[in-house]
Amino acid sequence: MAYNESGHAKNVANFDELMVVLGTLGGEYNPASPAIQLDVLTDLQKGLQIALQKVNDANGVYRDKIYARQNAYNQMSALAMRIVNTMVGLGLEAKLLTQAKGVLSKIRGGSSKKKKEEGEEGTEPVKSVSVSQMSFDQRKNNFSMLVGLVNAQPTYKPNEAEMQITFLKKYVEGLQDFNQEATVAEQGLIMARQERDALLYAEGTGVYALVQQIKAYAKGAFGTKHASYERIKGIKFTSIKSGR
Repeated sequence: MAYNESGHAKNVANFDELMVVLGTLGGEYNPASPAIQLDVLTDLQKGLQIALQKVNDANGVYRDKIYARQNAYNQMSALAMRIVNTMVGLGLEAKLLTQAKGVLSKIRGGSSKKKKEEGEEGTEPVKSVSVSQMSFDQRKNNFSMLVGLVNAQPTYKPNEAEMQITFLKKYVEGLQDFNQEATVAEQGLIMARQERDALLYAEGTGVYALVQQIKAYAKGAFGTKHASYERIKGIKFTSIKSGR
């Protein structure tokens, strides 16, 4: 799922610009409402900058984890193919090979999808229950089935270290770790975005609502022809919801 951060960042930048404008007004900006007084808005501005940095930090961690997971999964199809070929080379029975090839088909089918699920520039597939996460879990389970199949065969004893059961089981365990780390990072990013979005868009108390109140105050205090009102009115804000 594409997630566009530019709208949120633009609102933060515009709020910073508004704060500069209000600061230059001095005593001319003197609202009766505590919610839009300059000291309260300054605290909100500081909190918003902290929240925005948390999102950026969490996004960096999330991307690192999904790239690491993708790199691990990129090895799966080739590794599964080698397992099947090793089974053939060991002369395992045809019925068993048919089962293994069926699992291999599922594994390779999962890897043939466009890699838009994660890792591409401009895409951040963050959902509470991620379709891409389920896809990774399913592929891991399929590969684990293949490992279980050869593990049950007493004659599956290849000389190559990467084809041996010990190595294959460690690979599966590693996939589980990558999945877990990606999920934790995903939840961290979701929570950071929720914190930022509450400061920006919470009804009545978020930046967007307060900006509308500030503009209404300026319109009443200065009049529509006043230069200060024109400066405040010209700073744009949009009501952007999380996930869009």
